Amino acid sequence: MKKTICLLVAFMPFMVIAQDIDSPSEIRRETTYEVLGDYGQHLPALTSLVMIIAKKDKKGFWQFTKSYGTTLALTYGLKYAIDKPRPDGRTDGKAFPSGHTSVAFSGASFLQRRYGWEYGIPAYVVAGFVAYSR
Repeated sequence: MKKTICLLVAFMPFMVIAQDIDSPSEIRRETTYEVLGDYGQHLPALTSLVMIIAKKDKKGFWQFTKSYGTTLALTYGLKYAIDKPRPDGRTDGKAFPSGHTSVAFSGASFLQRRYGWEYGIPAYVVAGFVAYSR
């Protein structure tokens, strides 16, 4: 339970960013979710790195490095292979698959497999929110 609370407390600064708005009519809810997703995508990976450092887990470090590197390589390889246009009309393509979502789920998956469900569940909740924000 303490670990879940720690992870949620770590996510609190991102919620404060969303509330730092002069007027609620100035920004759409979707934009707020998108900004939270932009920051939240890094939370599972950063939590993984904190756990690795705290536990002095050399084997976990190499597992995380391989997992994260593979995720990035596959995600960006697929982005260039598929070249799907973005829904908002930008012409840079590269909309699918979501890099934000793949990074978030990579970190969450590592936490769950390496350190158990007590870390995995909150990390998957964050990753699910990031996916929703996309």
